[in-house]
Amino acid sequence: MSTVILCLGNELAGDDGIGIRVARVLADLPLPRGVSLELRPNLGLGLLDAMASADRVVLVDAMSTGRTAGTVVVCDATEMASVAPPLAATAPACHLFGIADVLAVARRLSREGKGTVASVRVVGVEGQRFDDCDTVLSDEVRAALPGAVDQVLDLIEAGDGLRAKARTVCEAWMSRDPTTVEVCTFRI
Repeated sequence: MSTVILCLGNELAGDDGIGIRVARVLADLPLPRGVSLELRPNLGLGLLDAMASADRVVLVDAMSTGRTAGTVVVCDATEMASVAPPLAATAPACHLFGIADVLAVARRLSREGKGTVASVRVVGVEGQRFDDCDTVLSDEVRAALPGAVDQVLDLIEAGDGLRAKARTVCEAWMSRDPTTVEVCTFRI
């Protein structure tokens, strides 16, 4: 079974950068065979190719639903309307399309015989600040990083060794200066 983890967000828009921070932690881990990681700063219809190439997709992104900042929510993409109604109804300002929009297009193409829809799970972290040109996560969202990473590891059925390594990588990341934005590379 192939799995793609798609980490979404914009590091220059405050809490919207949590998906990128999750990707940085995951990029430092030896992910299981068949699991790939992609950083996608813009949601857009370009995700359809990544989704079509996998049996299972894990989307990681910030969300704004009125929950307490730092709350981590995991849901099936089909549950988004009940779990995160604002995300399901509108496109977030930081993305070209909302997650629900992209998934709706994928389902329609599948019904028309032009592809298949992978199993899609969403790991969302409730943000509070989505300011342009703000590279710092709020304290609540920053503190949610280990929990979000752990939820992704649950979804890819990671073993205890990988979880222990993830805790170490999260601790190292959490000890960094929160105002620093880094350029990183991802292994493919």
